[in-house]
Amino acid sequence: MCSSDLRDALALALGLLLLAGCKPRGADALKRGDEALAVGKVEAAVPLLEQAVQDLPDDAVAWSHLGLAYHRSGNPDEARKAYLRALEFNRNLFDIHHNLGTLEFEAHRWSDAERHLRVYLGVERNRTNVLAWRFLGESQLATQQWDAAERTLSIAAQLSPRDPALRNGLGMVMAQKRRWREAQAQFGEALKLRPQYPEALLNLAIVQQQLGDRKGALERY
Repeated sequence: MCSSDLRDALALALGLLLLAGCKPRGADALKRGDEALAVGKVEAAVPLLEQAVQDLPDDAVAWSHLGLAYHRSGNPDEARKAYLRALEFNRNLFDIHHNLGTLEFEAHRWSDAERHLRVYLGVERNRTNVLAWRFLGESQLATQQWDAAERTLSIAAQLSPRDPALRNGLGMVMAQKRRWREAQAQFGEALKLRPQYPEALLNLAIVQQQLGDRKGALERY
């Protein structure tokens, strides 16, 4: 091989090494992907975390964080696959159950949402998570589990007494149980916390009609 050919070969090899060095691998890709995700750079996080799971295929944390990146980028199907993959490697990452419960709640898969949120809330340190209780209660409400929904939303309301959505949810439970006065009180509380809250206004109008207050119902409508 002549000296010019040798120089060309060395230059090519060096270029390939530099190119390889530009692409983060394994733990570095996971670290950089997490950093991008933490500051809301989801589009940058996804390929980094995809690289992380390619290099660390048995790493539950890498799969979990990839699921979160897919979730935040509006790709629920891939997010679900990544979350479930993470659970295959570590059943004790309970935050994954929260994320899966949220994902299923957003997709109106109420029973799946309830199952995952129950697992998450079964861990004592997670029981102050108001959003998890709310999603669980609303999933139970959607599947007509009136007693369970009342218990769950009551816990959430105790944790966050100034959340109008929780008061509205409790009012809906009371209305389904035909406890009209209690429903009226809950919807009224929701409207105190958020005046002109559309759902609570409509629900209160329906309840007032049930109570024979047609004038009040008409005003709410």
